[in-house]
Amino acid sequence: MIIAVLFFIANALWWEGISIFNSYSSAIANLILGAYCVYYYKLQLEKPQIIFVEKLPSFWIVSGIFIYNSGNIFLYSMFNSLTRSNHVFTYEMWDINIILILIMNVFFAKGIQCDWHR
Repeated sequence: MIIAVLFFIANALWWEGISIFNSYSSAIANLILGAYCVYYYKLQLEKPQIIFVEKLPSFWIVSGIFIYNSGNIFLYSMFNSLTRSNHVFTYEMWDINIILILIMNVFFAKGIQCDWHR
């Protein structure tokens, strides 16, 4: 996370600035969180805590984060250049972000409903 914070500061000072959506920093944060999610899945495949991993609240929460991050990586990484070329299309693409937030929240709700005492 230190790398993401340092990149955000460098991006804010020298590249995109802070007056607009800091899309490159958000894309880097998504990549880092996505890597952590893949690492979680790797651990579950190697040494599952229970036989049915979908019974774990952490599985649903991590899956929600992974879907949100992987779905937004293109939008976040290309937002500023898309805004310069086609302003209307870019903001219509932002609806994908809203749908991904909804999906992520549904996964979070499923994780909250799971038995936390396992």
